[in-house]
Amino acid sequence: MIIFGGAFALILALFILKLVEAVSGRTLAPNTRAMLDEKALVVERMGEKAAYAVEHLPSFTIAFALYLVHVCAFLVARSARGIERQAHRVAEFVSHKRTFSRRETKSDFLKQVRKHKETLVIPADAVAE
Repeated sequence: MIIFGGAFALILALFILKLVEAVSGRTLAPNTRAMLDEKALVVERMGEKAAYAVEHLPSFTIAFALYLVHVCAFLVARSARGIERQAHRVAEFVSHKRTFSRRETKSDFLKQVRKHKETLVIPADAVAE
């Protein structure tokens, strides 16, 4: 969601920049823009060549590539699960819950409440089973 929001904000910024340029009649950084336009055209041509190459691959090659992607995804998920287990082990080791023992409270009020609770008599029918 964050990536989408960032991309959306950048697209809006480009539209605002184009609007400001159209209103003012000036172009912001024309040399840099020309260089970036050339690089964008090169990337576009590379994409077209790649699409043409993929269209003419045998179906076995495509199936094998899909299988490799599947195996890689499985291995990544498996290693992530192993990392998760180790993270839980480390968290339990670092946590003090395994050696936790309740200390006596320093609050006089809580001491009085505890003593009062110990003196209360609870009827047998009031205890939930």
